[in-house]
Amino acid sequence: MKLNPTCQVLSRCDCGSPPEIANTEVMGDGTTFGSLRLYTCEEGFTPSGNRDLSECLADGSWSTVNIQCTIETTTYPYTTTTT
Repeated sequence: MKLNPTCQVLSRCDCGSPPEIANTEVMGDGTTFGSLRLYTCEEGFTPSGNRDLSECLADGSWSTVNIQCTIETTTYPYTTTTT
């Protein structure tokens, strides 16, 4: 990993806003080296993927997040009405 020239002092290294991922909520604060963000799916969506945490790295970027949130499907019971 190459150190970003603007990150000569790691405590001042700023990664900016974390990646936006559709249908997620992001928890955590801070945008400097070592800051963490946790991604969770919004209500009504189901997660898939194996990495829901992103970290601000020494090169000034956020680590890769691998989470996808797909809409939940509801199965309604089949009913028959006779008249």
